[in-house]
Amino acid sequence: MHAILPTLIMAFKIWMVVDAIQRRAGYLWLMVIFFLPFGEWVYFFMVRHKAGPPTRIGRREDTRPTPLASPVDVASLRYTYEDSPSIHNQVVLAQALHDTDAFEEAAGHFSDVLRRRPKERACLFGLAHCHAAEGRPEEARDLLLRLVEQDASYLDYAPWTDLAEAWRQCGDQQEALTTLERLCRESPRISHKVQLADQLVGMERPEEARRVLVEGLTAYAAAPAHVKRAGRGPAAQAQQLLLGLPEAPSS
Repeated sequence: MHAILPTLIMAFKIWMVVDAIQRRAGYLWLMVIFFLPFGEWVYFFMVRHKAGPPTRIGRREDTRPTPLASPVDVASLRYTYEDSPSIHNQVVLAQALHDTDAFEEAAGHFSDVLRRRPKERACLFGLAHCHAAEGRPEEARDLLLRLVEQDASYLDYAPWTDLAEAWRQCGDQQEALTTLERLCRESPRISHKVQLADQLVGMERPEEARRVLVEGLTAYAAAPAHVKRAGRGPAAQAQQLLLGLPEAPSS
């Protein structure tokens, strides 16, 4: 039992990360899950347990993030930053501002940090989110491209989905598809296969979507038990999407 406990803990953490990404819970929640002791349990009880499992696929779900910070929290964080203007405190304040939809002020802080630390990943991601929320997809795209080239697996590959959406908002469906294809090469988990298939469906390429979903579900069926537990929701989405595809033409 003691030997498998670390595996179970990691599987639960991955499950919460996937859940947070699917419901677009706000990247500050991802940081809580990754870096706060027992952060995955904090997320489970404060978000997933209350809201239930995410039910929709990819970009068609409600994309409004679940805020972590409240106005009171922001006031406290602003005071902390003004009292001790470290980069860490500025990034935390910027993230809280983002999660309370204060995108313009958050963008100012993210940009200020990036002028001093051009590779600060949290700021590249945060500023991209601010630009996307303000209807500036080209600027969001450029930041996300920098981020995925710098660290492909950052926050468990979360920026890739946002990059694909930025390409869509820029009117380039092919680049959105290329992004998701590359994501599946980097991390061929079932949730990423669903995103790729959903893009193919949107481009009216159902047979390719079918192939991607069947490949993903086949790999999922052969995966270890802890991987299956973490991917249970995306696997159900894959089956749902597969059932909604038009029947393949008879040979």
